[in-house]
Amino acid sequence: MLEGNILDVYPDNKKNVMVTWLTDNGRAVKVEEKYIPSFYVYASIDSLYNLASCLREIKDIDSLNFTSKKIVLGESKKRFVLEVVPKKLEMLRKLAEQIDSWGGYYRYIFFNVDDIMVIIKQ
Repeated sequence: MLEGNILDVYPDNKKNVMVTWLTDNGRAVKVEEKYIPSFYVYASIDSLYNLASCLREIKDIDSLNFTSKKIVLGESKKRFVLEVVPKKLEMLRKLAEQIDSWGGYYRYIFFNVDDIMVIIKQ
């Protein structure tokens, strides 16, 4: 088991892994873990079903799942959302931007995509 401090974390789009650099007993250790992120889209139920119908035709999507998630901080109520899982890490940003544009940049609300997109942009 490794113990130490995290030096850096970043995605490796070519290998489809998340790379974490740790210090362990004074030396740097590189850890690679398979990482396929997903993000969630919230909208009216009809809009989500229509969106899923369109997304099923996109080859870069590994899976689409309807689920319930908490989307309001501090609220216990779960909402119906669409989980989008890309085949490759590098497709996350493109898919989120494409969905956002289809919704006129206001119809869909995204969750668990902003932090990942910041990492990918760097």
